[in-house]
Amino acid sequence: MEELWVVMGDFNAVRCPEERFNTYFNAGCAEAFNDFIDDNDLLEYPMGCRKFTRVSGSGDKLSKLYRFLVSPSFWNRWPDAAVMALPRCESDHNPIILSTNVSNFGAIPFRFYNSWLGREGLVGVVTNAINGVNCIGPLDVVFAEKLKHIKSDLKAWVISERDKEDLVSKQLESKIRVLEETMEQSILSDTEKHL
Repeated sequence: MEELWVVMGDFNAVRCPEERFNTYFNAGCAEAFNDFIDDNDLLEYPMGCRKFTRVSGSGDKLSKLYRFLVSPSFWNRWPDAAVMALPRCESDHNPIILSTNVSNFGAIPFRFYNSWLGREGLVGVVTNAINGVNCIGPLDVVFAEKLKHIKSDLKAWVISERDKEDLVSKQLESKIRVLEETMEQSILSDTEKHL
């Protein structure tokens, strides 16, 4: 049976700096929130009518805190659904609504995290994706096809990088366990202290 998941609410977190105006952006919190969304294969519909869902202070601080996150099966059943922010009444929050009626607020933005720029292999992945496209036609069609390949290859690369990080993390955890067990039996040597 197909599972349809909809997670909605005030997550008290934003995904990128553009989702805050005149207020502090916490990059670490945004990265953790984006990782949560990616790790759970959740998707977000674009929001129309308003850009932000909360007004604070004297009306000069804006944030997008409310959102709908859905499972891929929900998305596939209603690919044209949209989220709309409704007007505020007596609250500092805008209510939002998910409509499965056909609406189009434009393409879903391509996500690229600045933290990827410092990783080894990124340039090669992008270059290979671009060079791997043999598309002929109008320039906009060729460009769109290249972007699609870049997105697909980057997704596979990110999964591979996470797997490598998980392996290194497990190896380090294993070393720590061994050292802790050794500590319980005897005093650590200078070499062991610096591992």
